[in-house]
Amino acid sequence: MKKTMLAAIALALGALPALAEDAVPEFDTCIDIAAARFERELSWHRAGPFAERFGVGDVFHFHHCGELGAWHCAATPAPAACLAALVDRQNALRDAVLETLPAPETVAGLRGVWSDQLYPRMRVLAQGKSAGPDCAGLPQGEALRCEVREAALSLGIAARAWFLARYLGAAPDAITAGWAGLPPPTRPRAREDLE
Repeated sequence: MKKTMLAAIALALGALPALAEDAVPEFDTCIDIAAARFERELSWHRAGPFAERFGVGDVFHFHHCGELGAWHCAATPAPAACLAALVDRQNALRDAVLETLPAPETVAGLRGVWSDQLYPRMRVLAQGKSAGPDCAGLPQGEALRCEVREAALSLGIAARAWFLARYLGAAPDAITAGWAGLPPPTRPRAREDLE
């Protein structure tokens, strides 16, 4: 009995790293999941009359991916280099998202204020630059985390403009655009006992 219990504990402990890796995706995988989640919600919206429930501006998952990337970097042998690469990756992704945004005149008239007033403003906001060095004066470690956060916010603003362009039917999905891939398959969840 004691050997069986010890074997079960050893097996469970051996599985923890694999479970942790599956539970916390890398940055790019997280972006794939976030883009797929948006597409799923958009298709649900288009299939029914629930416009008020559609989160065209909810980019929490895109911001969250930057935080997960920073979390992964903290576990690497060179966290500073990893964080700097993450900032570059987020900025490159933001630029790729911006390239998929249509010109405002191509969406004019599609959905009233959504296409004629909100989208042009969102597009301009997404292409904006920071007013200055937001992370200046911080110690190196804190400055890198700040830069990761700022890059995530900038990516989130670009994602909002892309969300709106997708909602208007004027931008390609992320996979077709080439800035996201297929998300990993979702593992089925264990069913609760139905007794």
